[in-house]
Amino acid sequence: MANTVTDKALFQAVFKSSLAGFFIVDVDGYILKVNPEGEKMFGYKKGELIQKNIGSLFSDGFKETYKTRIKSTHPRPFQLLALDKAGRMFPLDVRIAPTVIKGRTIASVYCKPSNEALFESDRKLRTLIANVSGIVYRCKIDKPWTMEFISDACYSICGYSPEQFYDNTTVHWEALIHPEDKAKVWKEIHESISKKESYQVTYRILTAENKTKWIWERGSGVTDKTGKIYRLEGFMEDISELKETEIVLAKEKQRLHQYLDTAGSIFLVINTEGRIDLVNRKGSEVLGLSIDTIVGKNWFDSFIPKRNKKEILSLFNKVMQGEVTPPDFYENWVVTASGKERLIRWRNAVLEEEAGKIAGIISSGVDVTEAKMVQNVLNIRNRALEAAGNGIIIVNATDANLPIIYSNNAFSKITGYDKEEVLGRNCRFLQNGDREQKGIDVIRKAIKAQKPTQAIIRNYRKDGTLFWNELTITPVHNEKGQLVNFIGVQNDVTERKKGELLKDQIRQILEMIAEHKSLKDIGMAIVEAIEGYLKGYMASIMLLNKKKGTLNKLAAPNLPKPIITLLNGISVNADSCSCTSAARYKKEVVTKDVAKDPLWGDYRESAMQNGLRSCWSFPILSSRKEVLGTFAIYHKKPKKPLKLHKEVVTDLAQLMAMAIEQNLIRKELEKSRWLLESYARELEQKVAERTNELKATVQKLVETNLSLEDQVLETKAAENRALTSQAMFAAISRNFPKGVIIVFNANFEIVYIDGGELRRLGFVKSQFEGLHVEDVEVFSKERIARIKNDIKKTLAGEHLSFEMRFRNKNYTVNTSPLNNGNNEVKWTLFVYNDITKQKKAEQDIRNALLQEQELNELKSRFISMASHEFRTPLSAILSSAILIEKQNEPGREKKREKYIEQIKSNVRNLVGILNDFLSLSKLEEGKVASKPVRFDLVQFSRSVLEEIRPTKKRGQKINMETNADPIMVYLDPKLMHHVLVNLISNAIKYSQEDQEVSLSLKAKKALVSVEVKDKGIGIPEAEQDNLFQRFFRADNSTNIQGTGLGLHIVKQYTDLMGGTVGFESEVDKGSIFKVEFPTVQSPKME
Repeated sequence: MANTVTDKALFQAVFKSSLAGFFIVDVDGYILKVNPEGEKMFGYKKGELIQKNIGSLFSDGFKETYKTRIKSTHPRPFQLLALDKAGRMFPLDVRIAPTVIKGRTIASVYCKPSNEALFESDRKLRTLIANVSGIVYRCKIDKPWTMEFISDACYSICGYSPEQFYDNTTVHWEALIHPEDKAKVWKEIHESISKKESYQVTYRILTAENKTKWIWERGSGVTDKTGKIYRLEGFMEDISELKETEIVLAKEKQRLHQYLDTAGSIFLVINTEGRIDLVNRKGSEVLGLSIDTIVGKNWFDSFIPKRNKKEILSLFNKVMQGEVTPPDFYENWVVTASGKERLIRWRNAVLEEEAGKIAGIISSGVDVTEAKMVQNVLNIRNRALEAAGNGIIIVNATDANLPIIYSNNAFSKITGYDKEEVLGRNCRFLQNGDREQKGIDVIRKAIKAQKPTQAIIRNYRKDGTLFWNELTITPVHNEKGQLVNFIGVQNDVTERKKGELLKDQIRQILEMIAEHKSLKDIGMAIVEAIEGYLKGYMASIMLLNKKKGTLNKLAAPNLPKPIITLLNGISVNADSCSCTSAARYKKEVVTKDVAKDPLWGDYRESAMQNGLRSCWSFPILSSRKEVLGTFAIYHKKPKKPLKLHKEVVTDLAQLMAMAIEQNLIRKELEKSRWLLESYARELEQKVAERTNELKATVQKLVETNLSLEDQVLETKAAENRALTSQAMFAAISRNFPKGVIIVFNANFEIVYIDGGELRRLGFVKSQFEGLHVEDVEVFSKERIARIKNDIKKTLAGEHLSFEMRFRNKNYTVNTSPLNNGNNEVKWTLFVYNDITKQKKAEQDIRNALLQEQELNELKSRFISMASHEFRTPLSAILSSAILIEKQNEPGREKKREKYIEQIKSNVRNLVGILNDFLSLSKLEEGKVASKPVRFDLVQFSRSVLEEIRPTKKRGQKINMETNADPIMVYLDPKLMHHVLVNLISNAIKYSQEDQEVSLSLKAKKALVSVEVKDKGIGIPEAEQDNLFQRFFRADNSTNIQGTGLGLHIVKQYTDLMGGTVGFESEVDKGSIFKVEFPTVQSPKME
């Protein structure tokens, strides 16, 4: 008992005298007892802290810490910020030691002031550790990995709190490691610390919930003063998600490699340095190398042709730098292990790292070398068809219904039907039921006979409008001669046909004018003509009433009646509409859109209500430029006239003017006749009133009057004839075919001009009439001087006839003087006729004659040469055959072989001669066309040399050199074979035995050259200009067999392939022939 009291007293003494603060706290954190130092430390008086919750003395978070620490059997010190009674914060070292007394849990809380600097450093460290996503630890080097410190993150990763690790009886780290990984972890860590190196290890753990997680651990040993490692410190991170992703990716990668190796496409992965990281089996096959050999190589140095490397590498670098996105599809040539090039079509995508940084590019490619060649030919043909201005259709002739299987864009543009609307249909739908046409019968017969033909038929567009179709059909047969298709070529000749119809109508109108038909009938005919020419338009002719100053309807059959009523009698003294303005200002007035033109202010609403949106009004002017009326064209949509439309309307307006003027003249004549008749009656009345004494005088007056009547009648008939002649002259002049009629007066002024050629040249007669010849801008000074001189000669009574050229056309000019009524020459008539076609025909005849003469000469030379060239080898063959016949005895095999070889050689010569003749024949008939393909010129030339070696002379050598291998060209191999064989054969033929012949191939940037060099007889300089002519042979080669056709054919074939041929030669020193072609060339269109 005494000992107990003594211990209690001792405890009380220690408790009160301690320099640290002591708190006895219950499980909920309420203070049961505190020593004086604790009260002093927090600034409280004695007894003030009893039953106060200790959490109020510290910063936020203490209450949760307290709940955790009171359960721990291993108290550890930690640092906190405390709050005194005044609210000031200060650092403390705190330790919480739980204990159980009589079944009740209480805690002793020990508080000691902390060094502020150390506290702040420790706080930062604790904050840093708390914010690290992984576990920070310190442990012993023992089998359980006993933890001396482990951060709070261990709870979220493995499900155990740090306190559980501190109490080794509860849990230790070694127990968490997956049984399959324990030995590996122990071994790897001990191997590293034995070398005093840091360690990294990846393994699995089993969490408190028995889940498997992947841990990546990195640590190092802690040494004592002697350098011995006695502890481990490190960091652990949960990499479960990353590891699972890695496993999935590994499986995906394996499946991807299996797919890539079975895929029919090439797959490449190229890193930012241009090196190949991955290639599949197909890529290995195309490139001709193993996968291991390809991986690691620089793609651009090893597999891209030098000519393309700069361009493709530049694009690649821009993609890698993020300046441009890679094209979805890209085509380029690649070089295989054999040196051959293949065209690959790539599809590309950028490879990016997690941070978005570009890591390379992945490409899948298809070898399209052969497909591209075929496609290029098809594309050229298709582009030609689509670019054609004519409509083109192709029908299936094997189907009795002849359905359309192809149509180009021009067909859709002409007809208004989309391609989808016509495919599978017979062309007859374009006639819209209008089948009774001669042209259709012509086409039907040609289809039945499987022959080409051409016909003009009426077709109808999708909107129902008529157009005239000049249709040319051509049958197409397959290689067996069977009809498979018909090709139809459409040419819209509507404007030409309308022009022809308009000419017929104008001719009829001129006849109506000459026959003095009524103005109304003539006006109706003119309106009908323009409305037929301009489909969808309406026309009106209004006559001017000069006295009233109004316009009155003459003809407007299709204009809405409300508009006719509105405009009939409209005054020309104000700008009320297009017609009044045209009459007022004597010029055409075009209103494109009535709704927007202020000119139609008062009449806009009426025009719009009646569906009129545009109006072109032209004044009808007399020969004295006086307004006779207006000619107006209307449409229901906003429209603007073309130049051609204006010309046609102007011409018809002039026809109307001619009819009106003739009508006015006729009315004046009728009025004059009436006045004369009235005057005669008045005279008769006066005569009746006279006396009988004046009968004799009256009789004389009567006679005089009768004479006067005869004169008046004669005058009237003459005037009628003059007017008729004037109308007919104007009609003849205007419709003067392919020519111009000009009348000049003595002052060199144009008093009259007209003719069909004037309009074809783009001129209007009003441009010239009234002008002095020197004011005509289209004439040069020299031409003006000549015209004035011709006018003077004609005024002097001469009739001139000569030829001239104007604007690349030929004309005959005939001049004649014109007299007035007093038989005085007052004017000159110049008649110009277009004889361009006649001139061309004459030149064609002369050219044909020259060609005939040349052909006769060539024929004679050909017969002479052919008989000689065939005779020589045939004689040699015959001789060798006879000698073989005589060498039948045994032991004479070598002589027989010699003669057989001579026969073979001469047969080859004959074949060469025949080939030259056949090539010339095909060239003359235009049957030779270049059909280029892509091939290796080096390999091609080697095969030609092997073919031609048997023809070389004894001791001759044929050398070949090239600056590149391969040299890819785009040429016709058949034509190229002929060119090489001719040039090399000539070099062999014109060289002596033991001499050298060389073939040189060179590839430059834009050209490929083929050079054949020999040291033979050479070509005289005087004869070099004729070297490529047919049948030409130099004088120094007459004793050597040859046709004179070889070089001519070489020149023709080279031209067909878009190349050039040239040579250098010196007598007795040899010749160099050089042929050059563009490196890349499109097929030549024939």
